[in-house]
Parts: sequence; structure tokens; C-alpha cells
Amino acid sequence: MTLFDAPQADLGAVSAGSVPATGSNTGIWMVTFADLVLLLFAFFVMLFSMTTLEPVTLERFRLGVLSTRAEAPVAIETRPARVEANIATIAPPRAAATEYLAVVLRDGLARIPALEQVEILQAGDEILVRPPPALWSHGPLSDLALLLDRLDNRVMIVATVPATEIALSRAPARDGAAWQAALDRASAAADALRGAGFARALDVRIRPAPPTDGSMDLYVLVLGERKGS
Repeated sequence: MTLFDAPQADLGAVSAGSVPATGSNTGIWMVTFADLVLLLFAFFVMLFSMTTLEPVTLERFRLGVLSTRAEAPVAIETRPARVEANIATIAPPRAAATEYLAVVLRDGLARIPALEQVEILQAGDEILVRPPPALWSHGPLSDLALLLDRLDNRVMIVATVPATEIALSRAPARDGAAWQAALDRASAAADALRGAGFARALDVRIRPAPPTDGSMDLYVLVLGERKGS
């Protein structure tokens, strides 16, 4: 007897190997369909893996990613920086800056033998540079002018008027002659300093002489603040 002669032969069992018949072929058909889907999926995956993206497509993909990142919200820090918040507390006082300026001037004068007799005095926020009288007339003003020109501070020429001259100038006969004489001396000293090489703005001031000093004085005043402040 052959296979085709057996009326009770289970074709499903023969196609599935040695799996005996259970009365229904539905379960075997579902397993076979799942295997087919997996095979098709594996086929398309292998097919896609063998292909390469065109440069244009790859560039569009890259630009799309970059544009998405650019449109993303960016957190902005609105709190002020710690240094800016405390700038008033860490700013050096003007007195300290004036002391430093006095040290710089003394060091610069000490390096120039011709200016060893120039006196440096500090009065609050001001630096008084007092050259000897001979320096204004025929001394080497060029060294002093170049030294002062390097400073980033206001510089002015001050001529003082003694108290005795102030009292005499109030008389009708004098009519402020002492003040005019002091102004002339300060203007002449300013012109001499400019001619020696001082190229910045130079003011002229007249002040009463201190009570302890009754001499006619002429000096350079350097303010302990930066120009324009």
C-alpha cells in the first residue's frame, strides 16, 4: 500500500515532518506564516544595509538635525555676575591710588640724576611736585616734562600767593597785583613745560600759600584721579 492509497494519511503531518495530526492544521499554518514574515523582514534589512545614502539626502538629514537643535529653547542666565555685583566693594580707594602714584613719581625721579632735588609731597588726593626754582629758568625740564606726560592724571601748574601779598593786594593802589604776578609766573612755567615736551592739557591755578610758608611757591599739581573721571 502506498501513501496515496491510505485514505487516512495526514498530508499536514507529512509536510511538517514527523508532527502528528491533532485534528486541525491552524496552529501549524500560523507558525509557518510567522516564519515567512521574519524571513521577509530579514531580507529587507539585508537589502537596505547594502544600499548607500546619496550625498544630497545625507546633507538634508544633517541640516534637519541642525535646524532642530537651533530652534530648541536656550536657557539665558539673567542673574548678574558676582564680580559686577560687588564691583563697588572691590574698587580701590582714591587714597591708595594716590599713594601708588607718589611711589611711581619718586621712583621715576630717582632714576634721573638731574631731578634728584625735585620734592614730592602728598596732600590728600593730590601730589605736589616741587622743582627747585632754578629748574624753571634754565634747568633740564625735558626729563620732568616727559615723566609727567606719561601719567594718566590731570596735571596743572600752581602758583601760590603769600598771605602778606594777599593783604597788600586788597589795597586800592595794588588792585590785585600779587594775584596777577602769580598768574604770570604760573603761565610762564606752563609754557616752559609745554616747550620741554609735555603734550597733554595743562591747567593753571592760583592758590594762597600755607600759613607756615610765606615764600612765593611754584609747583606742579597732579590729581589723584584718572583724566575724564
